[in-house]
Amino acid sequence: MLRGYLDQLEAEPGSSLSVRLSDADQEPAARVLRLSHSDPNPEGPGVLAEPPGWPVTQLAPVREQAVRAGSFGLIPGCFTAGQPLVFAAWILPTRTDETSVIAAWRSTAGPGRLLISGGRLAVAAGSRLLASSAHRLPERQWHFVAVSITEPGASVQLAWGQHGRTGGPYSITRQAGPAPAPSPGSPLVLGGFIGGDGEPVAAFDGKISGPVILRQVPDPIALMDIMNWGAETVLTDVGLEARWAFGDHRELARIVDLSGHGRHGSLVSAPSLGVTGPAPIVGLATDAGPPYATVHFHRDDLDDCRWQETHAVRIPPDARSGFYSVRAISSGGEVDLPFVVTPGKPAEVLLLAPTFTWQAYANLGRDPEIYPGLSHYALHGDGSAVYISTRLKPMPGIGPAARVEVDAVDSFLAADPDDPGGLGTHLLMADLYANYWLEQTGADFGVTTDGALHARGAAALEGCRTLVLSAHPEYWTGAMLDALEQFIDGGGNVIYLGGNGLYWVTSVHPARPHLLEVRRQAGSQTSSAEPGESDHVFEPQPGGTWNDAGRPADRLVCVGFAGFGYGTSIPYERTPASYTGEFSWVFDGVDSHAIGAEGLNMGGAVGFEFDRYDERKALPGCTVLATAAAKDGDFFRNFEGGIGRAPDPEVRCDLTIRRTPAGGLVFSLGSITASGCLPVRGGDSDLARICTNVLRETLKQSPRSRFE
Repeated sequence: MLRGYLDQLEAEPGSSLSVRLSDADQEPAARVLRLSHSDPNPEGPGVLAEPPGWPVTQLAPVREQAVRAGSFGLIPGCFTAGQPLVFAAWILPTRTDETSVIAAWRSTAGPGRLLISGGRLAVAAGSRLLASSAHRLPERQWHFVAVSITEPGASVQLAWGQHGRTGGPYSITRQAGPAPAPSPGSPLVLGGFIGGDGEPVAAFDGKISGPVILRQVPDPIALMDIMNWGAETVLTDVGLEARWAFGDHRELARIVDLSGHGRHGSLVSAPSLGVTGPAPIVGLATDAGPPYATVHFHRDDLDDCRWQETHAVRIPPDARSGFYSVRAISSGGEVDLPFVVTPGKPAEVLLLAPTFTWQAYANLGRDPEIYPGLSHYALHGDGSAVYISTRLKPMPGIGPAARVEVDAVDSFLAADPDDPGGLGTHLLMADLYANYWLEQTGADFGVTTDGALHARGAAALEGCRTLVLSAHPEYWTGAMLDALEQFIDGGGNVIYLGGNGLYWVTSVHPARPHLLEVRRQAGSQTSSAEPGESDHVFEPQPGGTWNDAGRPADRLVCVGFAGFGYGTSIPYERTPASYTGEFSWVFDGVDSHAIGAEGLNMGGAVGFEFDRYDERKALPGCTVLATAAAKDGDFFRNFEGGIGRAPDPEVRCDLTIRRTPAGGLVFSLGSITASGCLPVRGGDSDLARICTNVLRETLKQSPRSRFE
């Protein structure tokens, strides 16, 4: 099966892209296509993709490339000669239907493991189970666990206790020669084991908190004190070989040895930090900030597929900015790997490709065995919310032909595969609606990305007069909002062609920008962060919606998320303000009172998800030029708006305009499906004329505009 991904979603002219393909065919055909439009709907211009003639260089034979998903902790060279193993930690297993490995090490008696087998705590040497607890360890409960292995004598001591229960922990001792005492120089693996190839393998779903290695085997009273008061309180660091916490300042993948003995390690495959622990435990390191006492491992976490590079694409220095794709074809299928070429010089008009939204949705509804790396709309195998996503993975859902897929069928959409107009889209295909419209206007425009705006801030908009936001710019970082606010305050113009934008608080990993963090609370959410886990780790800030954070989209683009549309999209109707002399120019060439009655995305202008004007949130000067007020119950409020379905005064979409104090214009359509009206009749639809009128107005003072 042919799969693949790129190392970047954007590239500058003169740079290179790395292509990583996996397939049984060693030499699939690969070429670059420039994308103009990708919806095959016969009501539009169809699929428009042309090869720019850039070479794709094959660097290595393609082969089937495996993915080793799952997160764990690794402390290399943890053990010294003659050192007994005395390990203790708090654990909260979230899934025990498979054997779960809490800790593992190498030994001459076979690989040593502290594990949960059949629901019971156990210690094993290779395939031999040496001891197991008398009680089962229930899922989603905090348990204190400890194992001691000493030689000579080959004894194994196993202890366990449940948080909140007085007395204990329970303890058993078994003679187990030969016992799996750690080999000198052996690593310690947290949440996994050492595979047959010598590489660690993830094998734990759940949380591990406050792990320690003691210098001596504790007696029952000391073990009870360690459980109830914390090892560092009972023994002080003199009695500790190691005491670990997770994350260190901006080195979030670091495991820190707080004992001062230098047994540091690393977290592999981006497990979740900033999660709740078994507090209150006196002496246990705080989870208020890094370093964190607790980490949540998942067997389906993924940081990077780490596939071998198979091809390279050199972007010519004079490359035209826009949307492109590396298309690979073999007997195993066809894949499109989209990317954006950013402008080599300032462009008057910039279309912002919402690549963070692409990533948040990527692999939604896909089999994780084939397409590992979960979307922010999925749940981990243990049922917990996905806080972290990566773009270094195959992502067929962001391809130019992809439509909305939630478990293959989105419950909010008509999903008739024989009706290309009945399937919704809101990622690249929808972005290409805006791209096609801009091409038809003749404006001098380029395409940039969320990643570039986040990394460069307002500098990414240098020379831009008008910024165009496409169908679904949902996931924004604080740096992006700052840049947009600075752009508007400086006189920049914004044309917002979408809906449900600037909505979820999003963070980018400070050292690995391919990782995004989203922790939902409140809002119209598909999953929620666990209580006490809503604060972000990548960028310290509360999770949830930007509205709840005091930065509603309304303050920048005049409208904010209002509701959902289940069925066919509906048109706007003009307001009296649209006929006044101040704004009648917006509708030059448009005779009808209703606007957007035909479109490629669910049939019309307003549907799927849409925004409305709220005078309590928007800045002064916003004018509603048209409104779509649904009359039937297929349209309903967003969840934070409470119960309400059409007809309802708050279940509506508003088309707005605002002249800013700095002299710019902010024009908003407020609906995900609205941009699907722009390509109808070759870009000569009523909504396309309106948007073109606004674009022309924003550029009329430009001495270098090539607008036609």
